[in-house]
Amino acid sequence: MTLAIVGVMIDLLAADFLQRFIQTLLYRTEANDIATTAAASALLLLAAFLAVYLPARRAARLDPTVTLRYE
Repeated sequence: MTLAIVGVMIDLLAADFLQRFIQTLLYRTEANDIATTAAASALLLLAAFLAVYLPARRAARLDPTVTLRYE
């Protein structure tokens, strides 16, 4: 999750610096559209959380001694 949060922060900083360039590429859209930026960031962080949480929860259910004996 730390990498995802750092990546989103870097992306937000880059988007802030490149606002004018982005505004020339997008038709009828403001470069600093807060709702779109927040939604995209939240969706990315949600996907990263699910990718981290689900395998960790599954691994936490295993008994370490049984797993080590299997190896």
